[in-house]
Amino acid sequence: MSEALPAALSELHEAAKAAGDRTTTFRAYVKLLNAAYKALEKAREEARLADRQLNSLRVDHTFFQRHKARVETAFRLLRETYRSPAKALRTIDELAANYPVQYVYDVCQLGSYRLGATLGWNVLGIRSAERIDAEQNYVDAVIPSLVELLPDHAAYLELRSKDIEQQFDDALTDANRKRAVQAAIEMVVPTWNDELAACALSLTDAEVAGLSEGEREVRRRLMPVPKVEEEA
Repeated sequence: MSEALPAALSELHEAAKAAGDRTTTFRAYVKLLNAAYKALEKAREEARLADRQLNSLRVDHTFFQRHKARVETAFRLLRETYRSPAKALRTIDELAANYPVQYVYDVCQLGSYRLGATLGWNVLGIRSAERIDAEQNYVDAVIPSLVELLPDHAAYLELRSKDIEQQFDDALTDANRKRAVQAAIEMVVPTWNDELAACALSLTDAEVAGLSEGEREVRRRLMPVPKVEEEA
């Protein structure tokens, strides 16, 4: 039996199978099916709500993942310009979180020095080959990367502060768990219903007479529909 099946239902099923006489067994199965249908209704509603929560996070998560790829690309490019690309990226983050996009872009356009210490050296206006390459990389690669990065970067930073990836993972786990519970109940209900029907069919007339009116109605609904005899 599925591990996702609620323990309470498993226990009721075991109790029904272990019941002594046919009447007790019948009543135990009626109790089991009543609980199962209620649990199934609850499981379907919880799965529906979990899916809704997951879908509400999916748009933000997809945006975050897409922008995260841009950030990783920008970081690789920053490594070709800065001694500490991580510090340069933190500077970009701080600017984007606190100032309008155009202002941040204008600041970056002033030169590579605005984001951190550049590779190589510059002494009295004489630049090393490494410094020349680093500054050229800033113009040719970093700036175009920032053009794509900056418009959405503040929104990305806000989602990162909320840990959108963990939120989405938790919601996905919750939705999968609740769908598994629903599926587990849906799988066993037909079997349990057949077991109840077999139990109902085995009751003697005397045992049926001892049932309550409601129990007899349940049994009547489980009985096979009699075939209409063909006219001679």
